[in-house]
Amino acid sequence: MSRASNLAKAIGADGTLNVSDVAGLAAVASSGSASDLSTGTLPNARLATGAAVANLGYTPVNKAGDTMSGTLKTNSASASVTFDAASSTTFSNVLKGDTSNPGGRTLAVVSGDSGTDRTSIWLADSSSRALGAVDATSTSVDLWANSPGALSWRRGLYVNRSTDTKIHGVVNQPCVPAFKAMMQSGGGNLTIDSTTVFPYATEKFDNGGNYDNSTYRFTAPVTGYYFMAFSISYLRSATSGRRSAGLYVSGAIVEYIDFAPNADYDICELATVVYLSATDYVEVRKITAFTGDQVWAGAGGNSPVGSFRGYLIG
Repeated sequence: MSRASNLAKAIGADGTLNVSDVAGLAAVASSGSASDLSTGTLPNARLATGAAVANLGYTPVNKAGDTMSGTLKTNSASASVTFDAASSTTFSNVLKGDTSNPGGRTLAVVSGDSGTDRTSIWLADSSSRALGAVDATSTSVDLWANSPGALSWRRGLYVNRSTDTKIHGVVNQPCVPAFKAMMQSGGGNLTIDSTTVFPYATEKFDNGGNYDNSTYRFTAPVTGYYFMAFSISYLRSATSGRRSAGLYVSGAIVEYIDFAPNADYDICELATVVYLSATDYVEVRKITAFTGDQVWAGAGGNSPVGSFRGYLIG
């Protein structure tokens, strides 16, 4: 009788298994007997090396030393892959980054470390040297960095999930927009009869390139709060009286200083905090002056030359 006939005989017309037909089931197995099936044993051919893999169509990964040659993927955006370890077992090399990158960075995940509620993400290089870690508990998240060589951990950032954030150590922000320009032209006194915007023409620094020393304007690259300040070394004309100069944002005055200079040089200065939207521009304008008034625009050095400066606070 063929395998198909035996299978049809063992499974009834209603789709149920005819357990009484042990012989039919054994025949389906081809290399077993009715007694093998009835006693729960499997024929040797079914246990031969590679037979289980061939029957399953894939290789199970379920014991120490088993490896996968392909990529483990989830089948949807909401699916997840869970790695579980007993007690304080530490995973090593669980997930690996792009090995085409220098060093082949490794990501190891530790959950429930040492019986606590801590979950950690460790970063290591290709030689398993720890580079840094993110350590999270039910109350806080910590960012740690490891010094080169021997283990020497330094906390960089602490965030309490319900109260505050603390940054440890010195924070370097090399990309913060900042500038300083001097009213230096090398020409000594500069008459400002026809001046509207004070000419801070000589840049001392301009981090981000947002100051234009031809229009004397700083343009905000991003929205935020900015510290802004200016100073003027003022020499009034023979006419006494009060003068004023102000800080303008995109053509509108936001704050000004009113002063009564002596016949000699006087330094007037204003410092403030302004809120700027991206592309807003800031400049220092003359508001009130008299014919013949001058500002000092010398070569600098120790002379009291005015300046215009500012930076992003946040």
